[in-house]
Amino acid sequence: MIRKKPSLNGFSNSYSTSDILSVTIAWHKERLTDFLNRFDKLPKMYLGSEDAAVSLAGAGIVARLDANGESRFAEIRKKSALLFSRIKPVPKGENTLMPRLIGGFSFRPNGIPDEPWFDFPDATFVLPAYMLIMVDGKLWLTVNRAVAVDGDLDDCITKIHEDIEDLRLNTGWEKGNRPAPQPDNEINNVLSQEVWEDMISNAVGRIRKGDLEKVVLARVCRVKSVRQFELSRSLEMLENNYPGCFRFWLEFIPGHAFFGAPPERLIKLHGLEFDTVALAGSIGTGETPKEDQQLATTLLNSIKDRHEHRLVVEDIKTRLHQFASEVDIPDRPNVFHLSNIQHLRTNISGTLKNGYSILDVVEGLHPTAALGGFPRKNALQLIKELENQDRGWYGAPIGWFDSNGDGEFVVAIRSGIVAGNEAWLYSGTGIVADSDPASEWEESQIKLKPMLTALGVE
Repeated sequence: MIRKKPSLNGFSNSYSTSDILSVTIAWHKERLTDFLNRFDKLPKMYLGSEDAAVSLAGAGIVARLDANGESRFAEIRKKSALLFSRIKPVPKGENTLMPRLIGGFSFRPNGIPDEPWFDFPDATFVLPAYMLIMVDGKLWLTVNRAVAVDGDLDDCITKIHEDIEDLRLNTGWEKGNRPAPQPDNEINNVLSQEVWEDMISNAVGRIRKGDLEKVVLARVCRVKSVRQFELSRSLEMLENNYPGCFRFWLEFIPGHAFFGAPPERLIKLHGLEFDTVALAGSIGTGETPKEDQQLATTLLNSIKDRHEHRLVVEDIKTRLHQFASEVDIPDRPNVFHLSNIQHLRTNISGTLKNGYSILDVVEGLHPTAALGGFPRKNALQLIKELENQDRGWYGAPIGWFDSNGDGEFVVAIRSGIVAGNEAWLYSGTGIVADSDPASEWEESQIKLKPMLTALGVE
């Protein structure tokens, strides 16, 4: 822990009409997760991966933007534009790092929130008080502070630099590589295997009847411990064990966190150039590299998995058409190997037309056939009929964007939400006409492993 906490005077947990100073300086070498652990009692936000051009960690909240209902994307666009117009970057110049908002959306609007999701509206984005940003391997610290309209800007800048100096001098934190074991866990598969397989059989019947081609169904594993989960160590575990994935952490209220290690990018935008990915079709891993390769070959040759993957690729291609002037899609997928599972993956890139923002594309893509199904309308209706719980933010877009319109969003799968000593972990599988209910149960078990491990639950 730091010996002296930086002052939080002037910070607010809600949106304000006052100006906001945003001071950015180059920062010394520091892991983003270590930076987060300096701020024990503050809200925390994180999104990073080895594949991301930008990774970031934030603490504290200067401004928070919430939205609900069908217009949530438009509301966030409107509110963020107004907020960005009130931010004054210091120093100001062509190379100034633009302020960034981080947050996400629910899977669908106007849902009836289950127990863990009451504090997560249909959309929330925040401007952190402190944000450490890694851009192309270089670290930058941004400190944001709300200033009254008649406030003294020079005095505020001086106080910000005092806070920065406190951070620079106080770097100590006692690290731990593993979460403390959680004794006497109560693990409850909210849907039993029998009920799950009946649900999958129902979906397969609807698909074979011609109602739709694919649907993605999810289930919940609820874990209750005798003591609170050590959330900082959980993020460390995801960081250490799943380097091939994105890792995210959204803790808008201390102690109540949505986090995960998704392998799937929804969209990355820089200028007009974008990257996205189709990820669908899965198989496990083996005990040896040779077994991994054999399983990968099986996946590539699987008619069922290639069909499921093709649906996702075609769905993304169709949805990008309205936004993109150019789209590049390889003819064949590759195999994306993770520590506990392998996926078929197709990397997609292109160029946006002028006039579209990253939030436009996020709204247009979500949910892709990888998280909803195909056709989308029919799949979402079937999900509503068959699933016995609200997804909350599971499977939804999580990410950041800046005042230039650049940003990156991932799909919040391999995820869970924790409140105190309880956790709700989510897992989903893509169902097509050839799906086997027992195999889909096993796949969903594999997908739960990262989050159970992160919580120290065996």
